[in-house]
Amino acid sequence: MNFKLQLSLLFVLIYAILISISLSLTYKAFKTFSEEAFFDILEQKAHITLDLLTELKEDDTTIKHIIDKSSLIKTNHEKIYVFDGNNKLIYENGNDINFNITPLLIKKIRKDNKTEFFIQNGFQVCGIGYNYNNKDYVIIVIAKDSFGEVKLKNLKEYIFIPLILTLFLVFIAAYYYIKQIFKPIDKLNTAIQKVTDTNLYQHLEIKSVSRDLNQIAINFNRMLDRLNESFESQKNFNQSASHQLKTPLAIMSSLIKKLNPYSKQEAENIKLLYDENEKMAKLVDYLLLIDRLQGKAPIPFTYFRIDELLFEVSEETEELHDNFALLIDIQSDENDEKNFIYYGNKILLKSAFINLVNNAALYSVDQKITISLKAHKDNIYIEFINTGIYKLDDNIFTPFIRDNKDPSISGNGLGLHIVKTIINFHKGIVSYSFIENTKKHIFCIKLTKT
Repeated sequence: MNFKLQLSLLFVLIYAILISISLSLTYKAFKTFSEEAFFDILEQKAHITLDLLTELKEDDTTIKHIIDKSSLIKTNHEKIYVFDGNNKLIYENGNDINFNITPLLIKKIRKDNKTEFFIQNGFQVCGIGYNYNNKDYVIIVIAKDSFGEVKLKNLKEYIFIPLILTLFLVFIAAYYYIKQIFKPIDKLNTAIQKVTDTNLYQHLEIKSVSRDLNQIAINFNRMLDRLNESFESQKNFNQSASHQLKTPLAIMSSLIKKLNPYSKQEAENIKLLYDENEKMAKLVDYLLLIDRLQGKAPIPFTYFRIDELLFEVSEETEELHDNFALLIDIQSDENDEKNFIYYGNKILLKSAFINLVNNAALYSVDQKITISLKAHKDNIYIEFINTGIYKLDDNIFTPFIRDNKDPSISGNGLGLHIVKTIINFHKGIVSYSFIENTKKHIFCIKLTKT
């Protein structure tokens, strides 16, 4: 869930809480008013009943008819009770309803000698203590406000349905408004994502209406300037140091070759000196190559056949590993020649493949190296396979990290890092796996065609 959606939902939640409280108070006030109004009707009904009972001298049936005619409420849920001073029921009128009148209730109404109102079991009850001609009477009117209940039910529907619709509209409006507010931030975020170590000089545009966002863009551009200066200083140092080292190393190699040893020991020393000098020269070449890949200068891409490149690698590595058998296994979908065509930098990929062959030769125990090429319409898979003894270190692609299980194997720890850097530069993937039961080392490269 993104931040804009979270803010929208939070806004709707706050609005829902506030409007629910307001509507609940309104509903409660309306309910209280409806109950009080109905209690007033019940009280009037009680007084009219008492007046008619005390003033009229008609028979009981006639009095009931007159009371019914004078009723202010028309409901099927109504009952009237009149008790004398001895709590004897002297008058009863209305429908049969499930309501229990206890002597304790009559005593309470008579004792307080005032009108009592309460609600019990869904019925509203009005009780009045009355004295006429030194005679005490208690009248209790019980009724259910069916019409009021219908009005309250309708009010709930009128509140709930518009509330849901309003919350939905509020969410839409809030999300749109928040999205508009965040639009400059989204643009800023998109621009930041496009910044890499190769285009630190490209600053963010400062044209937002928000002063805060403008300040963020300004500070980010200043940070880019500082990073760019730092990277440029580092790259200039690497280039200068590498070039300064490359020339004397080349001179040293030339001079070492011209030395004439007078003994076997001197010959071995000269060879060791030459080998170490060559390692330093390769290290400088690797550093220059890494600097080139990470630099701003564009590296040209061309179309070439990947199978032909592998044969070139095989020919060049034969001189270094003349005692090794190198087998190239080529497969293609439907034998389509176009599947072998790849768009990239041939020199860089050639360097990566040579490094993988050299690495396989270092760790191979049977002096055999297999290169498997599988060309498809969209992807090219290349595997460099050799038989070893143990699995290599998990961090073999990290610069200056070497597998230390066999100290006799020389190297500077940059070869496989160069491979990974070149493959990543071509938007490809390189991975290493070790099959335990066959002791196979497999370096797999996946190149995606563009």
